[in-house]
Amino acid sequence: MRDQGLGAIGSRTQAIEHTIPENAHGLCFEADEAARCIRDGKLESPDVPWSESLIAMQIMDQVRKDNKF
Repeated sequence: MRDQGLGAIGSRTQAIEHTIPENAHGLCFEADEAARCIRDGKLESPDVPWSESLIAMQIMDQVRKDNKF
């Protein structure tokens, strides 16, 4: 299966396309990136820094709050 969308890396936005394996489940790309960072001794991903992760978490927290989850 192929997935297309827009991706933001830092201040850059670009069109991205991923090939998703048939047996893949949610967050497989994130898990792979985390594994690469751990293997390479990095404390954060150069592609998705903590600041962007915190923004995503704040958005999810607000959505849960707004929808009483």
